[in-house]
Amino acid sequence: MKLNINCLRDTLLSLEEWLVLNEELEFCVVDLAELCKTSSLLRYTKQEIAYTLVLLEEAGLIKALIGYASDCIYDIDVVRLTFQGHQFLDSIRPLPLWKKILSVSEKTGLTSVTALAEISNMFLPEFIKSTSCQ
Repeated sequence: MKLNINCLRDTLLSLEEWLVLNEELEFCVVDLAELCKTSSLLRYTKQEIAYTLVLLEEAGLIKALIGYASDCIYDIDVVRLTFQGHQFLDSIRPLPLWKKILSVSEKTGLTSVTALAEISNMFLPEFIKSTSCQ
């Protein structure tokens, strides 16, 4: 299955909104079914979102409990974004910056989390400079 990088970004943005600590300092967990109903993720299939969550967990960008039965995922509960997840999200958050990253990714065919971070690192200094000079 191919990673949908727009789904990756939209999933991280949605998780950032959903995942909070309650007054008892417990993480409010979000499961796959709830996440699939999020308005910003309705355009993606359940399979795309699940695959994205698995890869985000493997990349260390989120903490998630993934339930497997043989070769099947039966549940995904996302607990929180990691420090690296917040760092990565901040590097792809601004839409003008994301459009540049997306353009390079499409031209090169590079869609891994590592490649997206590297592409972002190319444009980030220029983006910060252009924003702070306004």
